[in-house]
Amino acid sequence: MPVIGLPFYLADPDLQSIEAELGGSAETEAEILMYLRHEAGHAFNYAYRLYDTDEWRRVFGDYGRPYQDDYKPRPFSRRYVFHISGWYAQKHPDEDFAETFAVWLTPGSDWAKRYQGWGALKKLQYVEDIAKRLGRTTPSVQLAEPDFTTEEMEGTVQDHYRQRELDEKVDVELRNAFDHALEDIFWGPGEAPVNAATLVQAERQRLLSTVGHYAGVSRGVVRALVDHLAERTAALNLTLHPDDSREAAMQLASLVTVLAMNYLHTDCFFED
Repeated sequence: MPVIGLPFYLADPDLQSIEAELGGSAETEAEILMYLRHEAGHAFNYAYRLYDTDEWRRVFGDYGRPYQDDYKPRPFSRRYVFHISGWYAQKHPDEDFAETFAVWLTPGSDWAKRYQGWGALKKLQYVEDIAKRLGRTTPSVQLAEPDFTTEEMEGTVQDHYRQRELDEKVDVELRNAFDHALEDIFWGPGEAPVNAATLVQAERQRLLSTVGHYAGVSRGVVRALVDHLAERTAALNLTLHPDDSREAAMQLASLVTVLAMNYLHTDCFFED
């Protein structure tokens, strides 16, 4: 259906505050615009049934390919544009088109220059050509009435967050597997004046956003990993010299990124 869907909490500042508290963060205005352009790409695709054409399939692939939430992206592949974090264009041909459309639609993106020499450039050129060809014609699919109304929604906000917590829960069961790595980053009990666990907690949100952004690992996996490392840092009573905070944060980010990439490509954080 040619509709644009957005997370419900973006409709109201109070709901955004709840998302920031329970979900870890809420989208910025720039990110909301990124989502809108992406969803506009889906709507354009469905309105003109582009996915049914041989031309679209030659450029983006088989629309009928199974859609999987868990996918293993190839970071920095030049066959795809980079727009939404996590290399989202690599998830499915439908998302590939929507992401390509979003980049093409972004004001001032200068996509022809930025993607020069990339395999993704032919996809952007396709979007440019098809938008000029069909953009002012009547869509073949039109909605006579709203696709889904708020009156049809029976769930509550609390139901949503309870279910999301269950869906994103990852049992890492790492026990003391990485205690030695944490002991290399921080000082031992009583050796420095600051509790090292405070640094891990302070870096939590940054790690959730940046590791998922570049590694393409699900937010639930990164959250479970960071929370585990915070718990072990506290359990070991590790400490930190304030002057070492920046170096320790960099080492912590490197550790989380390596472990996340291990999980992405091997389905586990380490090999026995």
